[in-house]
Amino acid sequence: MNGGLGGMGLMGGLGGTGGVTVAAGSPAVSSDGLGKSNGGDTSSVSPTPYVFNGVFRGRKNGAIEKVVERRQRRMIKNRESAARSRARKQAYTMELEAEVSELKQKNQELKRKQEEMLKMQKNQVLEMMNTKPGAKRNRLKKTISGPW
Repeated sequence: MNGGLGGMGLMGGLGGTGGVTVAAGSPAVSSDGLGKSNGGDTSSVSPTPYVFNGVFRGRKNGAIEKVVERRQRRMIKNRESAARSRARKQAYTMELEAEVSELKQKNQELKRKQEEMLKMQKNQVLEMMNTKPGAKRNRLKKTISGPW
C-alpha cells in the first residue's frame, strides 16, 4: 500500500498488516510530523504516525495542541522582545543624536573663543611693535665713578 502518493520514493511500513507508510522527503509531511493542509490549520489534522524500531508512534491531540500553543507563545514573546529591542535602539539613537548636537554646539563655542584669543594676542603684538622707542623703560647709563 503506497498511501496514494504514486511511487515517490516511499518506505514500506514495518510490522503489521496496517500498511501505514511514511514518505521520505514527501511534501505531504512536515518536519514536525504533522500533515500539511491547504488552510494551514493543523487542529483538524490527525497526527501522522511514524515508524521507530518497528513500532508505530504518533502524537496525541493534546500533545499537538501543547506544541502549537508553545510555538504561538514563543512567537508572541519574540515579537514583544523585538519591539522592545527596537524601542531601546531608537532611544539610544536619539540619545546619541542629542549628544552629537550638544558637542557640535560646544565645538562652535570653543572655536569662537579661540578666534577671540588669537585676535587679542595679535592686537597685543601689534601694540608692542607700535610703541615708541622713547617710551621704553629707562636704562641705567654707564657713569664714570672712579679713576680706574
